[in-house]
Amino acid sequence: MSEAGAALSLDAPDRAAERSRRDVAVAAALVLVPLAVTVVVLAFRNWYPTGDLAQAEMRLRSLPSNPPLVGAAGRIVSDDGVQGNHPGPAFFWAAYPFYLLLGRSAWASEAAVAILGAAWVTTGLWLVRRLAGAAVMIGTAVTFGVLLGGYGLDAGTQLWNPWMALWPFAVLVLAVWAALAGRRTLPLAVGAASWAVQAHAGYSVVAPALVMTA
Repeated sequence: MSEAGAALSLDAPDRAAERSRRDVAVAAALVLVPLAVTVVVLAFRNWYPTGDLAQAEMRLRSLPSNPPLVGAAGRIVSDDGVQGNHPGPAFFWAAYPFYLLLGRSAWASEAAVAILGAAWVTTGLWLVRRLAGAAVMIGTAVTFGVLLGGYGLDAGTQLWNPWMALWPFAVLVLAVWAALAGRRTLPLAVGAASWAVQAHAGYSVVAPALVMTA
């Protein structure tokens, strides 16, 4: 093989990786541009969280001096009438740095949720790109967009624990698929499952079961 041919052969993996990153960025934009526009629009209106959302922001405000050790309050009541919590605080801890950087306001909590969601969506699309190619990834992006539109953009911006489990659970399903296809994605599956279960106790059966299949 000539030196020029050898150089082209060595460059091929780099070009493929660059093309893959570009594909993921385009697919993610299909889902995330509407969400980003929503976050910008929300910055220009006054909003005061109430109920579960107010309690969630109180958890954020308690960091770092009094970090939450359990998840959001839930409709989990003991025989003695004591209200319980969902299993864990992972999403509070993950949202806090963005909440702090963006000004510790109600809007900052919305923006932090959108940032976390963007990370999960991009991770899911990256998995699909690796497993099934660009066309299937674009189809997945459209599906994600339809889901977000169906739930409403509140699902992408509000610190409500059922919303906080949606994208991690989607990534869990995709990571298990990748693991079954021979990819080393079990740690990602475990992380996504842990996040989903901590956010909402309703995932405490199905998420571990999916991990076990991987």
